[in-house]
Amino acid sequence: MVNEIWHKSAQDFINALASDKPTPGGGAAGAVCAATGCALLIMSISITLKNPKISEDTKNILKEYLDKSSALKEKLLAFAKQDAMAYKKVSKAVKLPKTDETRTATLQQALKEAALVPGNCAKDIIKVIEIAREVENKISKAIISDTNCAKELLKAALICCIENIKANQIYIKDIEFNKQLEKDINFIKKFC
Repeated sequence: MVNEIWHKSAQDFINALASDKPTPGGGAAGAVCAATGCALLIMSISITLKNPKISEDTKNILKEYLDKSSALKEKLLAFAKQDAMAYKKVSKAVKLPKTDETRTATLQQALKEAALVPGNCAKDIIKVIEIAREVENKISKAIISDTNCAKELLKAALICCIENIKANQIYIKDIEFNKQLEKDINFIKKFC
């Protein structure tokens, strides 16, 4: 039954991505990819904690990182919904009549918010990557491939974040805001 629930949920999400609707899109896919990578890291830590041969010090370190990773997984998953909501604001602003005096300001604000969602997601992904780097030498060798897969999924998710920042950035007219986005992108690239 558990496998059927997992398959149905995954299938529903994949079908939604494959639809002719704009959401969920790349931002949501990236956030789910990040949460998946984080989940694999959590699994690696959890399985390692069952090993009776690891020291108490190692157990304590792994437990701390397990708690941090669990909290981050939930945050990463939430970015999928935030991305869709941000896109809806942009879409709504675009549909305002061109004669509406608030259209430009509303659209610019929506674009900024839409660029910030993947930027914030990337910050949490980087935290998970840093945790993975801290624990990788403590993970049981039998499942280190899962930790390595987690890191690759997290890097892929960062690339999605960069692409989604850029997708909004090209329409943002605020030069200073764009300069900050460029700095954010360059920082994120260091972890890809």
